[in-house]
Amino acid sequence: MLKIFFVSLLILITNNQQENYREIFGDDYDDALSSVNAIQQEAFIVFGNDSNKVRQAIAIVFPELIRYSMVRDFFETAALELFYIESGKEAADYSIGAFQMKPSFIEELENLAVKNNLEIYNEIGFGKNFTDKQKRRLRIERLKKVTWQLRYLKTFMELYASKEKLIQYAVLDQVMYWAYAYNHGINTSINNENSKQLITNSRYFPYGKRFQGKQYSYAAIALDFYKNYHLQAKR
Repeated sequence: MLKIFFVSLLILITNNQQENYREIFGDDYDDALSSVNAIQQEAFIVFGNDSNKVRQAIAIVFPELIRYSMVRDFFETAALELFYIESGKEAADYSIGAFQMKPSFIEELENLAVKNNLEIYNEIGFGKNFTDKQKRRLRIERLKKVTWQLRYLKTFMELYASKEKLIQYAVLDQVMYWAYAYNHGINTSINNENSKQLITNSRYFPYGKRFQGKQYSYAAIALDFYKNYHLQAKR
């Protein structure tokens, strides 16, 4: 009986131990931290020198910075870019830049902004005289610039916070929900009493659902960054 209790306790302790993501992802994690150093001043500009909001924003995309370090040398996007501009997201929908944003994600932001907040749409949208092809071309050009990726990230945070009424949750829960929705899509709803458990059990990072080996929770990595790294604007 004592042996069974000891084994159960050991399993409980092991399950509750915090993963050391820096050790797990090694150089890719360190590369991601270097990327944070490179973009944080621009982030402070976009987020109005709100240090906590910058910290939340960077935490949400930090797993993508790790993934970007892992995959950036393997993809040639010129052909995909042409397919998207000419024929839209049905022809090509691929991740771009350090935050790994897809054109379809930006289109979802635009559509949600049009329906719910025209002021936000005016910050990321287009004039009435743009053709669909011109819009697609401009989206791609914007996504190549970190300033625009930060603007889109800010837009995502504002729209999702409004849609899901995140103000009612504790700060750590807000980061977790933002991160989960960023990884799964802005239409993801967290109005479910089991949401936290579902998020915790969503261990598909960094290789996706089809990979059979050990993987990790995207939201957990984001939360770990938020808890352990503090960012300040340089003076």
